[in-house]
Amino acid sequence: MGRYVTGDFEYKFMFGVQPSSDIEMFGGCELDTNNINWAWNEKDLPVIKEALKELNKKMKEKTNHTFSYWTKRLNGKGYTRASNDDETHTDKWDTMLLLYSRIELGKIIYAAIQEQGDVYVEAEC
Repeated sequence: MGRYVTGDFEYKFMFGVQPSSDIEMFGGCELDTNNINWAWNEKDLPVIKEALKELNKKMKEKTNHTFSYWTKRLNGKGYTRASNDDETHTDKWDTMLLLYSRIELGKIIYAAIQEQGDVYVEAEC
């Protein structure tokens, strides 16, 4: 966890929250090298779109709020902007962070494919 991904887009998995395997939710294929590598192309867009739809639905069900709502509540470190920090120590908050990080990753992958077509990224093992 906390692994950096570089290549056609850059991403850092949320440390202590998001497993590196989350990237596999969005199709693509893992390539066989000394690093962990993934590749996608336009054929993967329907898989990603469906995964994002399911994740957004699950976020709404589990937290009673949307990705957009939580985006407004978070800063770059994953903490609340609210004056009362007690909400960050709840199961709901932990669930939200995991779902939020997955949706964010899916959106980044989707946008990279739309912009570039073929997308390739790697991370250290």
